[in-house]
Amino acid sequence: MNLRKWLTEENEALWDKAIRVIAGAVLLAIYAFGPNFGILGYVLLLFGLVGLFTGVTGHCLLYVPFNFTTKGMFEEEKKPAKKKKKRK
Repeated sequence: MNLRKWLTEENEALWDKAIRVIAGAVLLAIYAFGPNFGILGYVLLLFGLVGLFTGVTGHCLLYVPFNFTTKGMFEEEKKPAKKKKKRK
C-alpha cells in the first residue's frame, strides 16, 4: 500500500470529526482555564491536541492498523428511498 495514501486518507465520518473537535476543545479549555492539575493537566493537553488534530484532519492513525473507518458507516441512511411504482 502507498505510504502517502495510508497516512493521509480520511477515515473519519463527519459525526466522528465533530465529536473529536468538540472533545478536544473541551479538554484544552479545561487545561487552560481549570485549576492546576499537575501531570493530569499535561495529559488533558495531549488528548485535547490529538482530538482536535484528528478531528480537523479527518484521519485517525489508530484506525489504520486495524483497517477501520467510520466514513460511510451509516451511508444506507443517506440513500433516498426507492419510489414505489403505482399499479394501474
